[in-house]
Amino acid sequence: MARVTWLFVSLFWTVTTAIHTAKFFAPDNKTKQILNPFVQLNARSALHCSMACLDRMNCFTYSVTKGSGSVDCRLSSTYDPQRILNSDSSFYYREVTAAGYNPVPGTLSYVRTVVDRTKDWPHAEADCETVGGRLAVDNNQQIHDYISQAIVALGIYAHPAQYYGYFWIGGYSSTDYLHWRLLDGTTVNITGPGTGPFHASEPEAGTNCLEIAVYPVPDPTCCSAKWGGDMCNWISWTSGYFCEIKIPN
Repeated sequence: MARVTWLFVSLFWTVTTAIHTAKFFAPDNKTKQILNPFVQLNARSALHCSMACLDRMNCFTYSVTKGSGSVDCRLSSTYDPQRILNSDSSFYYREVTAAGYNPVPGTLSYVRTVVDRTKDWPHAEADCETVGGRLAVDNNQQIHDYISQAIVALGIYAHPAQYYGYFWIGGYSSTDYLHWRLLDGTTVNITGPGTGPFHASEPEAGTNCLEIAVYPVPDPTCCSAKWGGDMCNWISWTSGYFCEIKIPN
């Protein structure tokens, strides 16, 4: 799905001799107001709200709501913040320019592949959040195929006996190892190891964060990635993680 760019904002101005530039876009459903902003202020105009977002490196979306003589300006540090319909509001997101993020065809998502054996699930998620993203949510075929192909291209296959080959993705167990919640709110309930999107040997009881791996031949699942579970603070098995920026629609 192509992003809608019928409203385009390009800002140029000089502050302490530095030139600031940015592009903001309006999604299809732009009459939305951000809930729980990290900054909320009264601005003179929508342009001043845009400037306030641009001036903060961790601002990726903003909403403006018309008032009497001013606008309610709300800034968010994520590309897909919680928001509500409001006919007096307009919602905008910043162009995705973060290094390493590639568009996934047929989706509104950009995904970054990170090879790093030093981060547990919380630290991987924190890294994704620094540019307004999250650990990738494997909830459609396009994202799944992209991740599978990225792992195969790296040549980093699952080797349980050698403790590597698994990549963190965006999900965690909500109550126990049979009940999982993805970072977009989707729930995945299974009846036991090897059911649903999990590999035949996964998940094990006591695991609580989601990972993904490609098992090599002669495993019958090769070369489509399968889910697994691990303890969130465990790094012995990980070979990296996938970050996702999903632009709003």
